[in-house]
Amino acid sequence: MKAAKLVSLVSINIFTLLSFSVFSRDSVLHDRLTDPLEMDDLVSFSYSNKGIDASFGHVFEDNSITKRSILIKGQGINNYNSLNEFNLIYRNYNKKNGYGTNLEISYNFEADNRAEESSEISYGIFKELIQSHNVRVYAEAGLGVKIENNPVDSGDIGYTIPGTYGYTGFYSSFLISERFALEINPFVTYALSGSNSYLENAYGNAHRARVTTDINVKYALSEDMQLKLSSSFELGTPFDESKFSIVFTHFY
Repeated sequence: MKAAKLVSLVSINIFTLLSFSVFSRDSVLHDRLTDPLEMDDLVSFSYSNKGIDASFGHVFEDNSITKRSILIKGQGINNYNSLNEFNLIYRNYNKKNGYGTNLEISYNFEADNRAEESSEISYGIFKELIQSHNVRVYAEAGLGVKIENNPVDSGDIGYTIPGTYGYTGFYSSFLISERFALEINPFVTYALSGSNSYLENAYGNAHRARVTTDINVKYALSEDMQLKLSSSFELGTPFDESKFSIVFTHFY
């Protein structure tokens, strides 16, 4: 009788430990799968119709109150070993009140309708609106400044600041199953001030505003690995000029 009770007790303890272990792994897997902000220690590589992209993320601080991270991206690496765009994103998030700040610096090495090269520096505030097991939604709004190198309408004059802009939008993640999640991130950017040329053509000929949407489908291969199908659309831009990519992410 005592032996039977001992076996039963040992079985219960083993089941409890296994259940806790599975829950712990699933919790990490779930948090990473449903995080649209990518505030994690990660390395990712992707292949797209615009070239090869690479990202590196690192968390500086993560405690019961604050989480701070940085994300560095290189986009559009092609066969000529050139880089189309560089991005640096620094985020500071307060877990107690759900507010956070976002500092982003980007540099575009490709010529557009306005200049040979361009850069943007923006600062935004985001707020967590919904956090449940299946849905996470953040709203963000911010201001930025545009920098251009050798503007088309001004000749070879070096760097200038043609104007400022504001933006607002959402980061959202929806859990489809234990290993699948859908992200939808719509944003609107609007030229606020600056030269007439900038205000009239900030985002293409006669376009003062820009509407973009990122739609991603994420699949958790494991706790430490993810696969993502990503698409980026801009309103008014032909479908074949949109960006489509497949992304592999390793969390370390």
